[in-house]
Amino acid sequence: MIHSFLYRLSQMYPLSAQGQQALRARLVYESLPKGSILLEAGAINTRLYYVVNGIAHAWYKREGKLITSWFSHEEHFIISSNSFLLQQPSYEAIELLTDAELISIEHSDLEMLYQQYPEVNSIVRLISQQYLLIYEERVRSLRCLTAVERYERFAAQYPELLQRIPLQYIATFLGTTPQNLSRIRRPKKK
Repeated sequence: MIHSFLYRLSQMYPLSAQGQQALRARLVYESLPKGSILLEAGAINTRLYYVVNGIAHAWYKREGKLITSWFSHEEHFIISSNSFLLQQPSYEAIELLTDAELISIEHSDLEMLYQQYPEVNSIVRLISQQYLLIYEERVRSLRCLTAVERYERFAAQYPELLQRIPLQYIATFLGTTPQNLSRIRRPKKK
């Protein structure tokens, strides 16, 4: 698993043998059950996770209701950005929605690797740019699209996730209610 992960990173940016070895020594592989909490709201996110297999979601509560911020699935990263980057308490929790296989690294180890291996810094910068674009698209979607359009876009981009994620989480992620999502999904009568 870790070998495949390192290969994927080296496809993004050349990783020296020494950089690979140092990174490999600090990576941790874990297999965790559905419902595992990777981060409690109010705790500091000290680990960056990569999803080998499974699905996670970040959530927070507003007016007593659970709101999903984002989903992460295979070949994506799990991070509460503000908490991890600034090492301050997270406003959201991160929970596994399925059994999962994860690869992770400690914040302090990653910071040390940045200093010793510039290529690690370059790889993380490229990954950060990708996630910034995803985040910008999410914000634009919530501001500019209707609930129907947001659902259609989600279904087109992530058809496999519709079968694997409970609809109440998809609804809050899309900024709508489970009842409204059911109406949106209902086949149109002719």
